[in-house]
Amino acid sequence: EDMVYESCKQLNYDQNKCKSIECIALNRAYRDRLKCCKNNKFRKQIFLGFTDSNEVVTQQLMDKIHNFMLHTFDIGMKLDSRELETISNASNESNDYDDDDTKSYGTSD
Repeated sequence: EDMVYESCKQLNYDQNKCKSIECIALNRAYRDRLKCCKNNKFRKQIFLGFTDSNEVVTQQLMDKIHNFMLHTFDIGMKLDSRELETISNASNESNDYDDDDTKSYGTSD
């Protein structure tokens, strides 16, 4: 488990890291599904010549892992430190307003 993570992390930070524009796993994930259904030749090509559904499903699963580990920024699923700080600051400001509301509307016994 840790070895898989470390391997993917090293690939991600390596100079030869996977480029999203050239990545077959990312392209498969965002393929034209209608074209795949209607055109078996295209489907076979995108899944490297395999037609067996077990093989295709395995490739899709591996693609999901690959895309999560290496392309989360590319597909907008992960925030950088600046974005996290902006959200944190907005959340803190929101909490300040909530505290003021609680004080104003306190219950009396």
